[in-house]
Amino acid sequence: MQLVPHGYTESRIGSTRVVARDGALEFVLHALARSGTLYDYAAQAPGGETIQGRGTVHTIPGPGSERWVVRHLSHGGMLAAFTGDRFLKVGVLRPLNELLFSVMLQELGIPTPPVVAAVVYPAGPSYRGDVAREQITDALDLAACLFGPQRLTSTQRASALAETGRLVGSIHRAGVIHPDLNIRNVLVRWRGSTPQAYILDIEKCKTKPRLSQQARDRMLSRFQRSARKFEKRTGQSITEQEWKAFSRAYLETPSRGGPSLRRP
Repeated sequence: MQLVPHGYTESRIGSTRVVARDGALEFVLHALARSGTLYDYAAQAPGGETIQGRGTVHTIPGPGSERWVVRHLSHGGMLAAFTGDRFLKVGVLRPLNELLFSVMLQELGIPTPPVVAAVVYPAGPSYRGDVAREQITDALDLAACLFGPQRLTSTQRASALAETGRLVGSIHRAGVIHPDLNIRNVLVRWRGSTPQAYILDIEKCKTKPRLSQQARDRMLSRFQRSARKFEKRTGQSITEQEWKAFSRAYLETPSRGGPSLRRP
């Protein structure tokens, strides 16, 4: 994959590296000149909103009629206490990797919000990073759909899980490894009774020519564990029939040139 996809432009402001979609670069450079980082700009931008989840993200008006979600990348899990938001300069830098995978998945027809800008801030042997993507309006993550205060019907829950199964199946058949696959990283937008699922937080993704059954099972297990945590936290459960809807859709997803899968 080329590091600057078609339709994007790379620029620098001081030591900060920016790759932004054509038509968005000037906006990003203005934000950096004004606030130092894109995330800091988003935190105080007129018309902005703050969303609390596993981390804090900000939505802001972008150029024209667009609205962006701006996220500051940070480590999760045990690494968070030691490294925080700093990453070693190894391989493709995470903000750029998210942009590249956003473009690649869209070209494969796999729904993910388009990334409009990736920003890298050097910090000695490490770096920090921000990512801006288009906001998918009127959408909730899968955790909110299944365990939120607004209860869906059993049919709606099964439909959301089936659509997620198709999404995950298409990712695996494309040979994509998503190391942080969980129910918070799937966004669901409803059009009447029909859901559309999008994959999020793809900055750590990588590809293999052929995914092993072990690699697929590992991601599916992580996804299920994330759901079990919400079940324990909320006292609500995903029924066996709802999980079957996910599994059937996962297995029936049309191949994109990857291997055929056994039942998980």
